[in-house]
Amino acid sequence: GGYGGDKLSTAELYDPQAASWKQLASMTSTRTGPGCIALDGKLYAMGGRGDVLAARNLVLETAEVYDPQADGWQPLAKMSTSRFGLGLAAVGGKVYAIGGWGGSAGALESVEAFDPQLGSWALVASM
Repeated sequence: GGYGGDKLSTAELYDPQAASWKQLASMTSTRTGPGCIALDGKLYAMGGRGDVLAARNLVLETAEVYDPQADGWQPLAKMSTSRFGLGLAAVGGKVYAIGGWGGSAGALESVEAFDPQLGSWALVASM
């Protein structure tokens, strides 16, 4: 994801030993400003802003995971709250989505956790 005049669904991998970039499979959604984090050899992209049905700058509740073995992205369960500019943390085998901007909801104080084993989200706290 990212922004290059339009929101993107592209992903690239940097190899520091070869000092080169490799194009990965495209994400399932166009998004800019997602939270991204690695956990257990997979890359997670959550939230951000996208263009859906011409609603520019729509804040997203969608999430997806990249599996390097399959070179592909898979959609995940949606977060309970749309988030842009969120923080992510991987702790105890879960991914925590922290705060961010919720569009018309404004600045967010909520925190929710994604459990890859269960494939689901749970609200866990407020800041």
